[in-house]
Amino acid sequence: MSLELSPVVYESVNPMLFCAWPKRRSGDVSAPVDSANVPPRARKLPKQTRSKILVQSIKEATVIVVKKFGSTDVQASTICDVAGIAMGSLYQYFVNVESIFASIYEDAIKQKLERAFTEDEPVATLMALHQELKELDRFFNLTYYHSHYSKGLNALFGVPLHSVSTH
Repeated sequence: MSLELSPVVYESVNPMLFCAWPKRRSGDVSAPVDSANVPPRARKLPKQTRSKILVQSIKEATVIVVKKFGSTDVQASTICDVAGIAMGSLYQYFVNVESIFASIYEDAIKQKLERAFTEDEPVATLMALHQELKELDRFFNLTYYHSHYSKGLNALFGVPLHSVSTH
């Protein structure tokens, strides 16, 4: 199966890129997206360098906590202890622990999509994205890829991501 990327427009600056899929149209007005199909969102995106470092440290601390204690009972206070930050700093950027998980998924998606759109043969990168998101589901013991992101990625490329092959 070949993959045509020319009609796809990806804007990495759009913070709502992954949570508004798929959009339904009723005339010229977009219908609201079903909240059950939207992953938990970050409160805001960091703009300054120090804020970006803070948010990255929260994400890295979350991965460390999940590796050490498992994903079933991850607490914001534990993440803050590992990251060495105040609880208010975490809640300034994230609604809850699940929104940190979603942010980690979206980082993986953005990184792979940016690479895929600059390559001549993006199929291998897209296959790697599919694998990486499935591994994140296993690591965090979640189904975010299947329930939130796969439909949007399939709509973006016009084919199911799992059906993309190198042949």
